[in-house]
Formats: sequence, structure tokens, C-alpha cells
Amino acid sequence: MPAPRRARRPDGEVRAALLTAAEHLLHRSAIADLTVGDLLREAGVSRASFYFYFASKHDVVIALAEEVIGKVEEAAAPWLKRSDLTPAEALRAATRGSLEVWERHGPVLRAVAESWHSSPELGDLWGGFVSRFVAAARDQVAREREEGLAPPRGPDPAALAAALIWMNERVFYLHASASEPALADGDTVVDVLVAIWLGAVYAEPAPT
Repeated sequence: MPAPRRARRPDGEVRAALLTAAEHLLHRSAIADLTVGDLLREAGVSRASFYFYFASKHDVVIALAEEVIGKVEEAAAPWLKRSDLTPAEALRAATRGSLEVWERHGPVLRAVAESWHSSPELGDLWGGFVSRFVAAARDQVAREREEGLAPPRGPDPAALAAALIWMNERVFYLHASASEPALADGDTVVDVLVAIWLGAVYAEPAPT
């Protein structure tokens, strides 16, 4: 008697299952240790189904990371697209929101941050992510100067934005990986980053 056939999943469900599986597996495995077989078992899908959607494990991780990166970019909007909020309020909302994405999806973001030097595909993904943030922050610094909210003279906006964005990346990484005790508390991380940004961009002390 032939074995019963497994019901076919709706289009898109297999892809979603593989992305969910990848995030679960990255809680306990580095990208280098992850295999297609691991993803198949975790997601409960066939090898043929996997290769219909993805060419490799790196493609799965990249697709997952792109989704999470989109959430980080949305979280940063209160300052990068600041309108009614004060600079301090906007920076706090953007920093808090970004940190919360790192806390929810830390394994994904940490995995890419740790592996982007060793994979051209991941390097393009992470480099593009940071470059977009640097460009957006540079433009916002310039706007704040033009509107008189930030001092008109200061460090080159591009260099200032690059330094601040890479600082955020490292601090968020250290917090999410629990590798620096001084940055273990999320409220402390937000307070410190907001204070640095206010001083660097607006020459303002942190609000008490």
C-alpha cells in the first residue's frame, strides 16, 4: 500500500516556515554550522520544496535578515524622518525602537554581524544596510543644521553619521549578545546613546 502523500502547503507557506526555522536555529547555531538538512528538519519541508524557494542556506539567512533589517529601518524613522517630535524625543524613540528589534531578533542580526566579513553575500547585505543608515543620518544632520536646530558648524556630516551609526551597531550587538556587562540594561543603553547623539549632533547635554 503506498504511503500517504503529505498535503501540499499553500504558496508562500514553505518559504515562511523556512525563515522561521532559520531564526530558531540561529539561537543555537552560527551560520557556518547551519546546514540545509537542519533547515529541512526544523521546517518540516522537503528538499525539493527548499530549492524551489532558495538556492542555499545563505539565501535563507539573507531573506530573513532583510525582513529584520526592514524592521530596524522602520524603528529608526522617528529621528531619520523627524517632524513633530523634539530632537531628544525623536532620538529616544528611534533608539528604543531599534534596540527592541535587536532584542527580539538578536540571533539573526548577531549572526549576520559576525559573518559578513566571511561571505560576499552577507557582506553586501550588511554593508548596504549600514550604508543606507549612514546616508540617511548624514542627510538628517544636514537638515537639522539648515533648520537651525543643530549648530551650523561641526564635523563633516558624512563622517559624523558614519561614526555614530557604527557606534550604534556595536552597542546594539554587545547588548544583544550579552557580552558587555555595562551594556546589559536596555534603559541604560538608550540613555547613553541618546546622550552621545544629542552632544554630537546638537551640542546639547542629555535631558535629566
